[in-house]
Amino acid sequence: TFTMANMVPQRPNLNRVAWRGLEEQVRDWACSEGELRVVAGPIFDTDLIQLSSGVAIPRRFFKVVLDET
Repeated sequence: TFTMANMVPQRPNLNRVAWRGLEEQVRDWACSEGELRVVAGPIFDTDLIQLSSGVAIPRRFFKVVLDET
């Protein structure tokens, strides 16, 4: 799970506020339900901001949470 292959840079406000809250909520659901399936990723637009290394920072992300129970 924790490899550089599944990491995407996020803007500080998203990472520290909205995404953090979402991660906490999903963790709570997983603890109460026992198991969830979660898929998350970036949405790349045409007007990307890039780090000096050339790595793109997406403006938007998605997360799908599935509770099969």
